[in-house]
Amino acid sequence: MKQNLILSQCRLAKLIDEPVITCDLDNKILLWNQGAEKKYGWTKEEALNKDENQLLKTKANQDFRQIKKEIKKKGKWEGELVQEKSDGRKIIAWSKWVYDRDQAGNPIAIIKINNEITHQKRMESALENAYQESEKTAIKRTIELQEANELLARIFSSTYVLFAYLDINFNFITVNKAYADAEGKSIDYFPGKNHFDLYPNQENLEIFKKVLATGKTYLCYEKPFIYPDQPQKVTYWDWTLEPIKDPFGEVEGLLLCLVDVTERKLQQKELIETEKELSGAQRLSSLGTLSASIAHQLRTPLAVIKMATFNIKRKSKNPEIAKHIENIEKKISESSHTITNLLAYSRLKQPDFEEVYLDQLLTDCIKTHQKLFSKKKIRIKRDLKSLKKVLFKLDSYQAQEIFNNILTNACQASAEKSTVEVKAEKGSDFKFLIKISDQGLGINKENIKRIFEPFFSRKKTGTGLGLSLVKELVDLNRGKINIESKEGRGTTVTLEFSAESIPART
Repeated sequence: MKQNLILSQCRLAKLIDEPVITCDLDNKILLWNQGAEKKYGWTKEEALNKDENQLLKTKANQDFRQIKKEIKKKGKWEGELVQEKSDGRKIIAWSKWVYDRDQAGNPIAIIKINNEITHQKRMESALENAYQESEKTAIKRTIELQEANELLARIFSSTYVLFAYLDINFNFITVNKAYADAEGKSIDYFPGKNHFDLYPNQENLEIFKKVLATGKTYLCYEKPFIYPDQPQKVTYWDWTLEPIKDPFGEVEGLLLCLVDVTERKLQQKELIETEKELSGAQRLSSLGTLSASIAHQLRTPLAVIKMATFNIKRKSKNPEIAKHIENIEKKISESSHTITNLLAYSRLKQPDFEEVYLDQLLTDCIKTHQKLFSKKKIRIKRDLKSLKKVLFKLDSYQAQEIFNNILTNACQASAEKSTVEVKAEKGSDFKFLIKISDQGLGINKENIKRIFEPFFSRKKTGTGLGLSLVKELVDLNRGKINIESKEGRGTTVTLEFSAESIPART
């Protein structure tokens, strides 16, 4: 059973770089992926069959008995753990545990996915310290107004928080070294210059005016800042604008405090993407198990049925039987295509890039489909001149899957004796467009929004995986896909890929 468990989970473990550890119900390690080897330093051979808590010297912020009760009740648990690597270094991880169950629904193991958050926790602690320091500074300046300049001088020279002191016209009085260093200037550069001459921003100007008028502190978190001379550069800041008042309560200046949180913001985005990838990996794992079962249970009988129909067709001269045989063969082909798509979708992997001539690959796909749909007398008209001798770097197998699925959809949607057009065009720079158009019934606006959703299909016999698979493969091969359709006028699928090299004009 342990071996079957490991085999059923190895696909998920290989898909992600984060540590994935599977333990039996006694916490003995059954699966230790490459992510775990890299993160903790122990090889798979060293880790297997060891008690995971003892190996990693795991500590949790709640009792392990309570954790066991929770996972037993809910089937899952997540929380913060402190663990130790093979070299003795400690890390903080956000761990997600979930039961792996047998076919009867009984728990047989626990899958653990650990995301290291050590750096994030340190940043949170550092930011908390910075906020506290800023609050202390603001309070001291309000209470000890007469000693403000001396206090500011001490704070300015000793903290990494960016400070700028401005007058009521928003001219710089002074800045600290951290502020000057962040701008690549000297401290002497700023006094006398207007803040909004250097950093024009209408929204911020209104904020400064409001603080000046109301005498109330303004705080904001993760506010983006775009540099006027570098529009492509965006940073994120937690900042405070504190009004400095005289003994009569009138605002005589403004204290601007800034903390750069760009790295934290980017890490948050990265964490969201990682969670999406983990969710996708779990989905692919489930589909992989399902598709393997389907392949085992359906492909063998389909092959037997196909062989039997071939023998009947060869021996029988009855035209009525021949019609029925033809329908059976059609259904066999549709079923085989469904199984192929399901298997392909569940086994998505990173592309194996190689040099490919798309005109040759497309020509082969077109010839195959002309034979497949010869009884419908579908004509596939092609214009691939712009692709001649143009070299692309793609996964040839995945590119073939993309074109085959789109051509199959186009031919299936087309009426007998109609035309499917395949046309290639040169776009901007090194980009090329491949348009595949049919003359079918088209797709309404409501359905076209969902066209790439897995399992969404308008066909009675479809699984809804064809275009979803195509979208995944196009993204993996750094391409783009767009679908335009009008009811009653047909559909056009446009693919965009970047060329590796283009032949010089003669």
